[in-house]
Amino acid sequence: NFRKVLEDRSLIVKKIDSNGNLLSEFGYSGINNGQLSWPSGIDIDSNNFIYIADSGNSRVQKFSSNNDFLRKKDLHFKKTP
Repeated sequence: NFRKVLEDRSLIVKKIDSNGNLLSEFGYSGINNGQLSWPSGIDIDSNNFIYIADSGNSRVQKFSSNNDFLRKKDLHFKKTP
C-alpha cells in the first residue's frame, strides 16, 4: 500500500508509505503523454491505478502502480456566450 502526494508547483507525483518514507516519484512538465501541466487532483482506484487531473492540458491521465503512463482522456469544454 502507498499514499500519494501531488506537488503542483514541481509537477511531481510522490508515492509514500504510511510512515512518510518516499517510495518513488514521477512527473515532468509538458504536453506529451505522461507529462503534466497544472495538475489539480489525484486519486488511486481499488486496483492501484493512479488518475491525475491534468488541468493545464485539459485531460485526465491514467498511470499504473509502477508509474507507467497507460492512457489519457481529453476533456473539451464548450464555451457559452
